[in-house]
Amino acid sequence: MNTLWIFGDSFSIEYVDNLHENHKKYMQMKNINEFTTWPKFLGDKLNYQVKNLAKGGNSNYEIFQNFCDNCDVICENDIVIIGWALISKFRISYNNKFENIGNEINSSLNMVSKETLIEIQENRKKTYDNKRDRWAEEVYLWENSIRTLSKLKKFKTYFWTAEEPRLIYNLSEEEKKNKNYLCAESKQKLITYLNNLGCTSMSDETNGEVGDSHFGIDGHNKQAEIFYNIITNG
Repeated sequence: MNTLWIFGDSFSIEYVDNLHENHKKYMQMKNINEFTTWPKFLGDKLNYQVKNLAKGGNSNYEIFQNFCDNCDVICENDIVIIGWALISKFRISYNNKFENIGNEINSSLNMVSKETLIEIQENRKKTYDNKRDRWAEEVYLWENSIRTLSKLKKFKTYFWTAEEPRLIYNLSEEEKKNKNYLCAESKQKLITYLNNLGCTSMSDETNGEVGDSHFGIDGHNKQAEIFYNIITNG
């Protein structure tokens, strides 16, 4: 059986041992014991086994490394889906391990000051009018290398990003051509675009009682259906 490989952040993970309090409240309200996300729904539709290596809070550096760490075992006709995170996220080495730095700066990382981490993050957020976005370009260079490997090893690769407006969906139609972007027609953040297509959030599905923009089970099922149609229809 072929494998569906998933790399990304919290918009792609399996909620098994790492349930957030919002998910627990959602599951209690829905009276369910399992939170199924779009990779599992998509794997079932494709009849592929799923290898989900996404992790909440991942930076793009972590996502790209996770792909590199596993690229040797990705086989012909496998499918790889990479969901990029916010460009502002990065990572540092802390106690000889990589620590992803997101919007909430952890002041306990005493090897690097909080002020320095904030300055790095602000640098990554900064863009210049009518000039190249070098941080976004970095991700596109990674995509080129992944596409090249996928052609050599004959597996399929698709890219998307849930919430980063500086990646993929602000490119011109010519720039997006032949780059295997999921929902390439979108002109806005994909989480908003998918929500408009019927991918309901946990907040939508609980009438606002669970205040979370991550999709609920119905939303994940719809997202899997949308991705499935794109993949199977070429």
